[in-house]
Amino acid sequence: LTEAGRERFLSLLRENLRSPDLPTHPGDQGLLFLHALPNEEVLALLAERRVATEALRPTLDRLRDNHAPGSTGRLVAEHRIAHLEAELAWLESVIAGTLSRE
Repeated sequence: LTEAGRERFLSLLRENLRSPDLPTHPGDQGLLFLHALPNEEVLALLAERRVATEALRPTLDRLRDNHAPGSTGRLVAEHRIAHLEAELAWLESVIAGTLSRE
């Protein structure tokens, strides 16, 4: 790695670490059109989504546990777990009846 390459890498790394991520979720496209389905079906499909999302947790837990506390690998796994938990909390609130259909 040249000195110029190292400086470029560090510049990109700094930019990446300081910049917030705006998460994208492919499932949002379906949410935009959920009004095309009966509410009962939407809730049943979201319940299936919740089960499938919950099934991802053991994989992320293993990923986290395969890395030492404080390591960058563990940090990434914990970040993914935090997003998974937020998704599950959101799904629970929707399924519990807070879904407002326009």
